Amino acid sequence: MDVLCSDKTGTLTSGEMILSDHIDPFGKSSKRVFWFAYLNSFHETGIKGTANKAILGQENINPLDLAILLHDHPDVHTYKKIDELPFDFERKRVSVIVGNRSKRLLITKGAPENIFSICESLEDKGKLREIDQETLSLVNQTFNQLSEKGFRILAVAFRTLPVQDKYKLNDESKLTFAGFWFLRIRFFLKFLILLKI
Repeated sequence: MDVLCSDKTGTLTSGEMILSDHIDPFGKSSKRVFWFAYLNSFHETGIKGTANKAILGQENINPLDLAILLHDHPDVHTYKKIDELPFDFERKRVSVIVGNRSKRLLITKGAPENIFSICESLEDKGKLREIDQETLSLVNQTFNQLSEKGFRILAVAFRTLPVQDKYKLNDESKLTFAGFWFLRIRFFLKFLILLKI
C-alpha cells in the first residue's frame, strides 16, 4: 500500500444527506412515493409540526427525515396524525397513521427487505398488482441496482385502515408497496495536505 486515506464525518463528509430521487417499484420517478415518504417523515415523532429550516435544524431530527422534509413541500395539511408505530431495530421500520375525515391511512417506511416482507401488492401505473415471485424479482433488481451505486435506500408502503381507538403492530400487514426513496451523503473538501516521505 502506498497511500491510506481516512475520513471521519466533519472532515471530508458533512454527514448531511440529500434526497436523490423517489421512484416506483420498477425505477421510474414517482411524486406519489415522495408524498407518502413526506407524510411519514412529517408526522413521525420528533418532527415539530412545520417543515421550516429553523425547526428542522434541531439535532434530534433523523438526517433521513431531514432530507425528505427539506425537499419540496407537498400539501399535507388535510391529513392529521392519528397514531404511530415507532421504529425499533427488530422491525427496522416506522409507521404513522394519518387521518383525512373518515379515512385512515397507515404509511410505513424502512429497510426495503423489512417492507417487502409485509406487502402483498404494489402500485404499477396507478393500479394494484399482486406481488408474485416474478414481480418481487423485478423489485429486488431495482433495489440491487441502487445498492450497487452506493445510495442509502428506504422503502415506503401503505394501507387504508378502519377507524379504531388504537393501532397495533399487526396492522402493519397486507400493505401495498409504493416504491423507494434514496439518498446520498453530501461531500465537501475542506483541505487537502499531501505529504511525500
